[in-house]
Amino acid sequence: MDNTGRCWGINTYGTLGDNSTADKIVPTALSGGGSWIKISAGDAHTCGLKTDNSVWCWGYNVNGQLGDGTQADKLVPTAYVDGGTWADIEAGNGISCGLKSSGGMNCWGLTTVTGDGADPYVAAPSPIDDKGPWKQHSGNMQHSCAIKVDGTLWCWGEGYALGDGVNVMTTVPIEVDSGVWTYLDASGYLSCAIKDNGSLWCWGTGGTPLGDGGIGDGSVPVEVVGGATWKAVAVGESSCAIRTDGTLWCWGFNGEGQLGDGTNNDSMTPVQVSGGGSWTHVTSGVNLSGNGATVCAIKSDQSLWCWGSNNAGQLADGTTNASNIPVEVDPGSSWKWIEIDEGGPCGIKTDGSAWCWGAGPLGNGTSNSSMTPVQISGTGTWQNLGKAGSFACAVSVKGEIYCWGNNNGNALTQTDRSAAIRTSGRDMQCTNPTGRPGKMIYNETEKAMQYCNSVGWTSINFNPTTPSYIPTNNLLAYWAFDESAGTTAADSSGNGHVGTLNNMDPMTDWVAGKVGNALDFDGSNDYVSFINDIPFAYGYFSIAGWFYVRGTGGVDDEFPVFMQRDFDTGNGQSTVGIVVRNSNKKVHAQIRDDVDTLIQCIGSTTITWNNWYHFAVVRTSDNIKLYINGVQDCSTNFSRWGSFSANIAVREIGRHTNSSGTGGIANGRIDELRVYNRVLSLSEIQALAAQ
Repeated sequence: MDNTGRCWGINTYGTLGDNSTADKIVPTALSGGGSWIKISAGDAHTCGLKTDNSVWCWGYNVNGQLGDGTQADKLVPTAYVDGGTWADIEAGNGISCGLKSSGGMNCWGLTTVTGDGADPYVAAPSPIDDKGPWKQHSGNMQHSCAIKVDGTLWCWGEGYALGDGVNVMTTVPIEVDSGVWTYLDASGYLSCAIKDNGSLWCWGTGGTPLGDGGIGDGSVPVEVVGGATWKAVAVGESSCAIRTDGTLWCWGFNGEGQLGDGTNNDSMTPVQVSGGGSWTHVTSGVNLSGNGATVCAIKSDQSLWCWGSNNAGQLADGTTNASNIPVEVDPGSSWKWIEIDEGGPCGIKTDGSAWCWGAGPLGNGTSNSSMTPVQISGTGTWQNLGKAGSFACAVSVKGEIYCWGNNNGNALTQTDRSAAIRTSGRDMQCTNPTGRPGKMIYNETEKAMQYCNSVGWTSINFNPTTPSYIPTNNLLAYWAFDESAGTTAADSSGNGHVGTLNNMDPMTDWVAGKVGNALDFDGSNDYVSFINDIPFAYGYFSIAGWFYVRGTGGVDDEFPVFMQRDFDTGNGQSTVGIVVRNSNKKVHAQIRDDVDTLIQCIGSTTITWNNWYHFAVVRTSDNIKLYINGVQDCSTNFSRWGSFSANIAVREIGRHTNSSGTGGIANGRIDELRVYNRVLSLSEIQALAAQ
């Protein structure tokens, strides 16, 4: 899996992370290599999240926004000073905030928005008060807001953007209104958020259209009119939101046609975007570089549409004429992600290729603007992309980050670039002894062959039954089922998710498994229940294990491997489940959030009874994948993610209890079940499958 990272654009302060200050017009790889899963581009600095859940930042650091304990600019990715494991990272204007795997949140940089009560700058990450754990953050130079896992909403920073009605700056979080909140977006002096009942609320400085029918003082949240229920919102020059029925609505100023309703009339209440259809993702741009305001959105059929300003070719229609109705970008193509800023849009197609258009540099080897999409330079496919100002960065499926564009702030860590190149052109080396990545040695002390993995020397174990490279970090739960007797199954992760055997024989149901022992389920009423909810709401996760199907049962005629869900029908039925269906003999990975956004990945491998199979399910920010026996079996993209309910009613292995009774019951064996709070790499999945 290629998770290399690349950036491009202005690089004055080293924002592109390639050990220089030269602008780049093609994607440029980050210094030090590594495997990455997310990148976030701020105003003049950049932060990224590696596959080992570590956080790194680089570029402009006058406010301490790099989190390394200094205020010195950095031309190369620099590790977060206190280490730790992280689930998410976001870089803003003079600030960075990270969500820890444990649910805690730290921010660093300008203290008006770091939320720790310090003054004037925070050069090392500081915990956001003691009000966590947190699940979502959005913010910028003026203010920040975040949602806790209990659904409460908190803001800090400039007073007129906090929604508390007081209008006084605060450097510690204060609660916004009441209720349970599920989705948030903040930009400039405006914030909008969605409650668990689907209502949409906005607040911010006077003069900002809030969607309630007027322009006024938004010092407290006001409900966006229309009586609809909403599932996503994007704040920008104009604000746009998607209703639960899939329709797209915008409100605000409309001089460039950015409301998309076929007029150029401002509207202080939501108007439906012309053309109808069902929408899954929307992003709203800003007017900072004379390029006007543009909105882009993706429909459920994966087509991409843009409207509004077009003086730099942002609509990709070959002209510079603005449009007040949506214009399809590259008709017939399919897209999974779109990002837009004042320079123009960049997007990722479903085939993994990345494209940019509008004001250059666009990452294709020139500094030219383009009125049609141009593919960024470099080989491979891309999984994540971020833009800010006149530089951009993208994460390839290898985990490398590449950057391009102007190098103000050392964002690129090299000279300016118009095309993607690897940062500094060097991989990291191993030491003691020195070796290039891939080099092999025999370690006399360890009595083992070792290879350089770009970070250190890793032993190679030639016994596939007990490989030393089984991933053990960031485990949320691990049931080895290696007991030989008893009524409980230990959680070897140390997180206390002890399993209790229900209706099972404490002696005879402990049987030989794929690795050591396993549990045998009779297909009648055997199952394991485990205590304490697994915190899937914290971010990326992976679930892996072995199953052996003799048959299926229950109302749904299935073999449930793992199931955690609630029955809160008012707020959706949060679900994470893996089952084998008898109807098609396929594995179904099902994830549902608390607003009933169902994401399902159905495998292509036909499961034959009385055989062991290894499965792995991984979830990123916009995709879930299923692997069978170390090979990818299916992949499903999604555009948004709500929260999980805190009212979990079912935590089961080998059984699926639904609101009407027993949906499925396992008839067979389950072994080596692991849950991680990160995305497993392909090599890690293959190592687990080689047991």
